[in-house]
Amino acid sequence: MSFQIKRLRREHLEGAASVLVSAYGRPLWNESWSLEAATENITYVLETPKSIAISAVDDGKVLGLRWVSASGAMPARSFTSMSFGAAVSAGRGE
Repeated sequence: MSFQIKRLRREHLEGAASVLVSAYGRPLWNESWSLEAATENITYVLETPKSIAISAVDDGKVLGLRWVSASGAMPARSFTSMSFGAAVSAGRGE
């Protein structure tokens, strides 16, 4: 399987939301997220100053994502980092 790392953009929002729903539905969280809630969460990250989101994309399909947000002022700035991935089988995200 090959994939590209790209800055997460709105055209991949639906795929990124599916990855988030899948990730939160599995252990460790075992939570039930709607696609709408996941889309809202990712949109919030994309619109937050001092944050960046990247995605792993294979043939237009989002396989995983990661975002980092900075908060506070220097020198006490803190960073939050989250990573999510889809289950991959036979070279395709499921």
